[in-house]
Amino acid sequence: MSALFFCPLPGTVPGMANTASIGKTILRFGIPLVLGSAGYVAYISGYEDGPARRDGTPGFKNVVYADQFAGGLPTACLGLTKHASPVPVILGDYWSDAQCMAVGSQVLATGQAQVLGCIKVPVTQPMLDAFSSHGHNNGEPSTCASRAMGLLNTRKYEAACDALAHGPDGKTPVWSYVKTGRKNAQGAWEYRFVQGLYNRRLKERADCLAGVALLRAQYDFATESWRGAQP
Repeated sequence: MSALFFCPLPGTVPGMANTASIGKTILRFGIPLVLGSAGYVAYISGYEDGPARRDGTPGFKNVVYADQFAGGLPTACLGLTKHASPVPVILGDYWSDAQCMAVGSQVLATGQAQVLGCIKVPVTQPMLDAFSSHGHNNGEPSTCASRAMGLLNTRKYEAACDALAHGPDGKTPVWSYVKTGRKNAQGAWEYRFVQGLYNRRLKERADCLAGVALLRAQYDFATESWRGAQP
């Protein structure tokens, strides 16, 4: 379980300059950010599990299934697999909503902390959530090493958001392909485009851009002070 998520007292978070921990919320460059919140769990569930229920609660996939895009890897609600879950993910097992929320919040908070550790500039919650969603889908190390992260850390905010979904030409989809399981004549893996993944990238891009607009409207870069709402 991430110490960053459960640190009970204010203080400096190791490895994160200009960051103070205040319970489930952290202050980064003066901006309050929440890790592993119920809202973010619902955000990821919308991608991984499908639409929310009529009452607005996440529509968790309660039975562990074989993910066709991951070679049949057993996958629980929120896209949780053995690679991230602290509890076994066994095909056919039933996970209650409470278990999905509890384990999911823990795993997602840890993932968001990893992504945030790679971000060296001020960001808002929608920006962090968009980059964290990208990391949850593609692996946090891949997101940290991405062109989008490089642009973000040079404060090319809008370009960074676009790079979550597009190549340098601003048109070619990226991070929207899966392996076919075959290799071409040159021995390289073949990939196929998945519209659903591209749709997710476009949503992350849009959310990120909305977060940039919020940052420019509510943040004073000179004094590192946040004028927006508190979580």
